[in-house]
Amino acid sequence: MARFASSDNFASYTGTAHVEASSGEIKRHRLSRAGNRRLNYVLHVIALSHKRYDPRGKDYYQRKLTADEGNKGATRCL
Repeated sequence: MARFASSDNFASYTGTAHVEASSGEIKRHRLSRAGNRRLNYVLHVIALSHKRYDPRGKDYYQRKLTADEGNKGATRCL
């Protein structure tokens, strides 16, 4: 982590940074396909394991689902 100047640089490197995909007045974001795909995959597996086996991860995931994030959005937040 120390090699990155900020958390935004780290997110860009891992491919977890959002990219704006807005049109007109509709504000949308999507995930970047750039970045280290292997590292992105490892972070995804960690999030799924955290959701399944850690009670704190389960609680956080459920809170995001009730906040209308959707399945993918809640996993992305986790």
